[in-house]
Amino acid sequence: MTLSQTNAQGVYLYRFYRDEIAAQLVAWVGRAPGASILRLPLHGQTAREHLERTSPIVLYDAAWSDWRFGGLPEFQMHRFQGVVSIPLRCEGSVVAWQMSAALGRLRGRPPR
Repeated sequence: MTLSQTNAQGVYLYRFYRDEIAAQLVAWVGRAPGASILRLPLHGQTAREHLERTSPIVLYDAAWSDWRFGGLPEFQMHRFQGVVSIPLRCEGSVVAWQMSAALGRLRGRPPR
């Protein structure tokens, strides 16, 4: 998925560290994430949700206020409206997740 396909202003790739229950921003394209935090601790339900989910999340509006993304520095700095978040798996476990984030509504239409 590209920036132009989703109307995104940024794509962010996080790697998970299961033993620490933390995520590290390892790459991005587009709007800088703002904070220079290398590893973010993930707590409670947020950590479990991202570590265990097997399907993408697509939010068309107010992604910055969603509990799963609101604590991330790029969402705090840019208040992204839309997001496509895709878990990346290796040998049956989620090892990373990729997010395309948009300041305005995502292109396309929400499922009915």
